[in-house]
Parts: sequence; C-alpha cells; structure tokens
Amino acid sequence: MSLSAVALTWLTLLSYKINFDWVLLGFVFTAAITGYNFVLYAGLAKWHHRSLPKNLKLIQLFSLIAFMVMCLLLWFLPYKLWWWTALTGLLTLFYAIPVLPGGKNLRNVSGLKIGIIALVWSIVTVIYPLVIIGKNIEQSGLFLFLQRFLFILVLILPFEIRDLKSDALSLGTIPQLIGVRNTKILGMFILSLVLLLEYWLQSFVPNPLKWTNLLLIVLAVFLLFSNPKRSIYFTTFWLEAIPVIWLIAELRV
Repeated sequence: MSLSAVALTWLTLLSYKINFDWVLLGFVFTAAITGYNFVLYAGLAKWHHRSLPKNLKLIQLFSLIAFMVMCLLLWFLPYKLWWWTALTGLLTLFYAIPVLPGGKNLRNVSGLKIGIIALVWSIVTVIYPLVIIGKNIEQSGLFLFLQRFLFILVLILPFEIRDLKSDALSLGTIPQLIGVRNTKILGMFILSLVLLLEYWLQSFVPNPLKWTNLLLIVLAVFLLFSNPKRSIYFTTFWLEAIPVIWLIAELRV
C-alpha cells in the first residue's frame, strides 16, 4: 500500500517533469505506513498497549519509527505542505477515532468511507508534488486531482466487494448499498470518466503519461473479476501492484 502511494506520487512528478524528490517520496512512504497502521490497529490497541501480542507490539514499534522519520522528512519540506499534511492527518485521525455523536468515526458514516480514502490519497499523490515546486493548483492540477480521485475510487471497489461479507452493514459500502453487479457497472462508468479526463489532460500537462489507457484496462479487468470469494492476494497483492506496474512502465518509456 505504501509503495502504491509512492508510485502514484512519482507519476505526478513525471507528469509535470518534476525532478525525483527522495524527501517527498520518503515522506509519502512513511506517512502511508503510519496512517495505515494507525487506522488498522487504533481500535484494537486503544490503551491496552502492554497486553498486546508480541507481533502487534512490533507493528506499533515499526509504526512509531515510521512516524518519527515522517516528522523528520516533513521538516525539510515547504511550509505550505505542512497545512496539507495537517488536513490529511486530521482526516485520517477522524477516520479511525470516534468524534461524531453515537461514538462514530468518519469510517462508520454510511457511504463516506471510500470517499475519505480517495480524498486523502488524491491530496497526497497530486497536491503534494505541485506544492513542492511552488506551482499554483491551476486548471490542469484540479483536473488531475479529479482524475486521480476517480481512479482511486475504482481501485478501492474490488476491496469493498471482497469485504462484502465481513463488513458491518453500518458501514454502508458501495456493494452493500447497490449490490456487486451495480458496483461493477458504476466502476466501469467512473473509469470511462477517468479516460475522458486523460485525453483532456494530454493537452495541459507537460509530460502526458504513456501507459494510462492500458492500466485502466487492467483495472477494469480486475474490477469485473472481483467477487466476495476472491483470495486476499487478488486485492492485497495484485490490485495494489497496479500503480507500481504503471510507474515501472512509464520509467521504461
């Protein structure tokens, strides 16, 4: 997951002909590790740190190290990025911690889960690189942000289909609300919008990506073959590898 975030951020760097920035990519990598482990284990750990199993304690230690490295790298990034980091940090915090009436967090608000994830990922992988070069978020940046948001929405749908039987009904995920078949139809429609935005962006970004169309086809195939019985490796490994494969293809052009 962290590698996927780095890959998508790097793709934005390539699109705008921004030089490789190891500080930014290192920050995104450690931030993704910190955020993911916090969301995954915050509810489980709570204040019972001493009684946690050894493997969870190791994960907590690893996350703490990642958080410290993230803070160190943030110090070397532009101040404008600190405000965006505060925003994504708060969204991540409220996604996991109950802050709403009835002891709910943002994840438990019906239909909101997938939007929060896509919003945070889009800010990190599109807005961060543009802030790094001091570029105003103009028309091309806004449309790239929208395209990335829609792309990540579709990327998440197979995960929601996989978790259909285990997710609580209160989550109100897309497959729970409209069914698996309609989720796939919705996903294909969103991918068509991503493709249309790509043709538009080719006239505005300095370096249009060459492999977008092929990777959208690959994502469409994964979506069509998704079902609640699929192996965890279908999503956790192969689906998450799509942004990494996309980056490797672009770097080899």
